[in-house]
Amino acid sequence: MISVVNVQQMLQLEAEAESHLEEHALMRTAAFGLYIEILNILRTHFGSAQRRSIVGLIGPGNNGSDALWAMSLLSRCGLKVSAIDTTQKREQGFVDQLYTSSNGMWQSFEDMPDSIDLIIDGIAGLRNNLAPSDAVLDFVTAHPESLVVAVDMPSCFDNDSATLIDADRVIVADYTVTFGYLKPCHVFNPARSLCGDVILVELPLAQVPEPVGQLMEPSDVSELLTELDIQSNKYTHG
Repeated sequence: MISVVNVQQMLQLEAEAESHLEEHALMRTAAFGLYIEILNILRTHFGSAQRRSIVGLIGPGNNGSDALWAMSLLSRCGLKVSAIDTTQKREQGFVDQLYTSSNGMWQSFEDMPDSIDLIIDGIAGLRNNLAPSDAVLDFVTAHPESLVVAVDMPSCFDNDSATLIDADRVIVADYTVTFGYLKPCHVFNPARSLCGDVILVELPLAQVPEPVGQLMEPSDVSELLTELDIQSNKYTHG
């Protein structure tokens, strides 16, 4: 079974893990997982990640930091990365310094090139209650050819209720990379339909005692299925 947790459960699990892990261990693991998945996505769509251009839409919180850390690794691999501070509220912490030291560039919406291979939506966190801004929507709309990878979730809905904050202000992701556990927005519509392919990156978190839901995997039912033979038909194996 794949467990589904709500925001409060996820925050509690993260706090418990951080109490006995090295500083920034969870963020480092999440960022590295995001970095690997973005490379895989680029290789799937373009055959290679080399010389591809990436723009990160960066919010003020941990999702923005996850994106920046992953982008610093992508920059060291020779990819062209640019970040936009979408809220102008980021504090220049160690992740921002790491990004800058990796030759990552901070730019504005107006400075972006016409051709962008992949856009990272790293704006909103799990507790998001805001719809995307006009500038963000205009930017994403102006690049319909770009792949969109959301960090945790597209920045346009409430996580626990899986509902849109504003039905007229929507970001549709091609992929959503989330961490530790699935959340309601990844399994319930209408949010699920905006996430694209959902990729779960494992984190060193405890088991949640009472998840809000569980998804069955093939291994959960494989023992219930008997092997077919030449005499089997829909009446004997129904």
